[in-house]
Amino acid sequence: LTADGSITIDCYCYAKNYQGYQQLLSLVNQSQLTDEDLSLQDILKKSSHLILVFALQSTQVDSNPCQDFRSILDIFQIIKQPVYLGMDIDLLSLHPGIKEASHPLLAFEHFSYEKKQDLDARLVLQAIQDKSQLDYKDQEKLERIPHEFALEEIEKIKENYIQAGLLEAVQETEKIAAWCQLSLPLNEKHLPRFQTSKNQSSHQLLVEKSYQGLKKRNLTEDKYISRLEKELGVIEEMGFSDYFLIVWDIMFFARNKKIQTGPGRGSAAGSLVAYVLEIIEVDPIEYDLIFERFLNSERYSPPDIDLDFPDNKRQVILDYIQKRYGSGHVAQIVTFGSLGAKQAIRDTGRVFGLSQEELSSWSQSIPSKPGITLTEAQEESKEFVQRISTTPFNQFIYFIASKIEGLPRNISTHASGIVISDQELTEIVPLQEGTNHMMQTQYAMHDLEILGLLKFDILGLKNLTILNDAIYFTQIDQPDFKMSQIPFEDKQTFEIFQKADTNGVFQFESDGMKRVLSRLQPTEFEDIVAVIALYRPGPMNEISSYINRKKRDEKVEYLHPDLRNILDQTYGIIVYQEQIMRIVQQFAGYSLGEADLFRRAISKNNRQIIDEQREHFLTGSLANGYSQEEAQHVADFMHRFGHDSITIIDRELATIGVTIERAEELREEFINDSLKGKGYFAWY
Repeated sequence: LTADGSITIDCYCYAKNYQGYQQLLSLVNQSQLTDEDLSLQDILKKSSHLILVFALQSTQVDSNPCQDFRSILDIFQIIKQPVYLGMDIDLLSLHPGIKEASHPLLAFEHFSYEKKQDLDARLVLQAIQDKSQLDYKDQEKLERIPHEFALEEIEKIKENYIQAGLLEAVQETEKIAAWCQLSLPLNEKHLPRFQTSKNQSSHQLLVEKSYQGLKKRNLTEDKYISRLEKELGVIEEMGFSDYFLIVWDIMFFARNKKIQTGPGRGSAAGSLVAYVLEIIEVDPIEYDLIFERFLNSERYSPPDIDLDFPDNKRQVILDYIQKRYGSGHVAQIVTFGSLGAKQAIRDTGRVFGLSQEELSSWSQSIPSKPGITLTEAQEESKEFVQRISTTPFNQFIYFIASKIEGLPRNISTHASGIVISDQELTEIVPLQEGTNHMMQTQYAMHDLEILGLLKFDILGLKNLTILNDAIYFTQIDQPDFKMSQIPFEDKQTFEIFQKADTNGVFQFESDGMKRVLSRLQPTEFEDIVAVIALYRPGPMNEISSYINRKKRDEKVEYLHPDLRNILDQTYGIIVYQEQIMRIVQQFAGYSLGEADLFRRAISKNNRQIIDEQREHFLTGSLANGYSQEEAQHVADFMHRFGHDSITIIDRELATIGVTIERAEELREEFINDSLKGKGYFAWY
């Protein structure tokens, strides 16, 4: 809001309640998604549940602003609805005539940082944003900058206003704070309803499509029918029928457009419903995969099915989703990058004019350990400590970097995730422009889940593009060729793996993986599956034993004779998380739902949760007739399986070229993805 073109007045909008929050969303989204700036009338039209404060700071006006104040007050006379004038104490004290305004006054101080000593860090952050530089030598200039934007104690602020005769302004501010009572509706479900015929529910359609798929795959045995009934019951109970239909529809569209799709991965491979709907191509019963790893009625967790497409066809899929559900109902997801230890040092050094060589020297003195902090770097690197202590300037660089470390640095778009909502997203979350004509949320994934929005992972893989092209060229000579015709016992395929000639083969391209293949000499499909599962933190320690036992160079031993049927396929070694679930079911009598909770607990590496689950396991094992010693032996081994998966991550992140800035975020992503059953290289 500008008065006579000389003074700009900031308008602050505060939500009184949830309706006010929705009005804020409307204003933010109008501002971000259109090319037009918000006008005063736009704000006034959408402010019935907002508190409007028009604020002016003493630093914004000159020493003789009386004429400007009259213009401002004239504007406010036109506004019929209640608004407030927010002024800082200097302005109110210098111009007491403002107290005669018809609108109530607020004590309205402006704060940019917490403490006075944070000023330097504040200036550096501004310089990072502006891509400008500061002169460290000009300390006098820094010292001349006023500190009035540092946060003061609330009682001191109130005392200053009261001494200036402005008690009412303080009381009005406190009154507004009390009025703002916002309660967001959390954990609702904003999943779109899949369109069905008038007399059919979405679950009825899901049941119909599932049994059609069962018949199409010629799965008539009782074990398939009973498993399907069980899964459909859980899906209905948890309210995810529409989710499965949406995913089925996306995959159906892709197949109709002859777009190559991935065979499926992660915990979704444990779902027979996903298999008969042709969402995945893995028979969970044939491979003894457990549905509860994917969807467990004993813990609420939304389904998560990764949909893989050729990278040059991903946009076709996204365009279809937008057309199917409406562009206002689909959005990409924002992610936030933060300042890690090395990045904080580099950015601070760059602001103060360090050369690239100097920046590299600083960075190299910090250990390349994912998630490392500057404090930890001092403890682990003598070179880093020595560099800091060399000069006062270096000490200053470290001082500033330690203040900005961990703060958000940039935003980007989630590599695969989108949200699809039953309502217009403008009514639920703040948005901004994304890429390829798609909106992007301003909330990150965790917050979106709390609000009840479900993520759909639409991945574009270069490997699938290559595979799609290979099939296309093969069909030129063999028109009837289908990839499903290649048998799992194909000799030539195993020769490729035995030679480790696996460039371009998804998850088998790394030098480490090739070395394992050369040693293992896989001869059956189960070997291929085991290698992928073994080559990740945790089971990686057992690779040598697995190879030696397969070649009969090492005796096959089991944790307990009763576990032979569970571990026989992997030569007595725990390789899969399904095996953990089967073990606790066998030893302690867990249901598969309880076994899934146990699996998650040891993967999370939370000491309190692990201790609780361990006690539960020991109690159940004793009640099941096992000795204390036997139960503890098995519990210790399973804990080590989960714990190693966490401790090795730090080492592995460094070896696969993950930058230090992304390491901490990726580490958390890996832990979460591990809980969903994704393989190590699928995560990578």
